[in-house]
Amino acid sequence: EFLTYVGILVTILCVIIMIFLSNHYTRPILKLAQIAKKMENLDFDVRYKENRHDEIGVLGHSMNSLSDKLEQTISELKTANNELELDLQRRSEQEQMRQEFTANVSHELKTPLTSISGYAEMIATGIAKEEDVQNFARRIHSESSRLLSLIADIIQLSELDSVSYTHLTLPTIL
Repeated sequence: EFLTYVGILVTILCVIIMIFLSNHYTRPILKLAQIAKKMENLDFDVRYKENRHDEIGVLGHSMNSLSDKLEQTISELKTANNELELDLQRRSEQEQMRQEFTANVSHELKTPLTSISGYAEMIATGIAKEEDVQNFARRIHSESSRLLSLIADIIQLSELDSVSYTHLTLPTIL
């Protein structure tokens, strides 16, 4: 009977010791799991604060380091994304300006070409009177000079544009 009581007492003591030991190891692991869950939700402010020197402590400190690096990398990615968005916005604005410029240039080129064509046709068909031919020739010369000036401006803008694109670089993401 004595051995039965001692056996029950030893069993109860062993169960208490096992509960204590399992809590000693499972509680920090559960804390690490909670930290990992918060990191999964991009909360990098959470830290493993226990000062253990066993495997669990090493794992906790590694998670802290991982959290710091992830936070830094995400911050860099956000910065690069913002720069990329600004660059895309600038390119979109440049493209819109280029389209407006093309529309304006085509209008500016069409007007003198229409005048030149009309004056030349009048001279070629003989509709123009002899005294008007000299005047039409001057107008054709004037409109031709205007066209040459516009084309020179377009060439100069094209050269400036090509120089500005050769110096354009995209941001480095990583």
